[in-house]
Amino acid sequence: MNQELVAIQIDALPKEAGLLPVTEWEDGTPRVKDVELGAWLGYKTERNVRTLLKKHLETLQEFGEVALQVAAQVRANGATHEVTEYYLNRDQAVYLTSQAGTPKARALTVYVVKVFGAYLDGKLAARTEEVERELNLTRSRVQYLEADQE
Repeated sequence: MNQELVAIQIDALPKEAGLLPVTEWEDGTPRVKDVELGAWLGYKTERNVRTLLKKHLETLQEFGEVALQVAAQVRANGATHEVTEYYLNRDQAVYLTSQAGTPKARALTVYVVKVFGAYLDGKLAARTEEVERELNLTRSRVQYLEADQE
């Protein structure tokens, strides 16, 4: 899997919503991680989106393979266990969003369509280490300026 991320901010969503990262999968397909989508949908515990995902897994597979990755997760007591992370393509993410029923789901459905469309149209830049440094530097400057105005 290519770990470069792309992100876009859509004006229709509040700025505190942040960015929805899209990971480019091994086959070049842009995908969103299940827990990232869960956070955007407003789940208090992001991984709870997996219950919805599993409920609709058969339908999601009609939009293509649901990509999986097994990852180690450390619990509060220090124990490690394996979890299955799901990575959804555009159509899967839009479908799952439409089934969520949360207040943020409608706005997110529009957002997901725009993010993936922009990515596929080549209108988004990959977030590399260099871009990340520039973003952090810009954030620091903004915080400095905001603090100076107070």
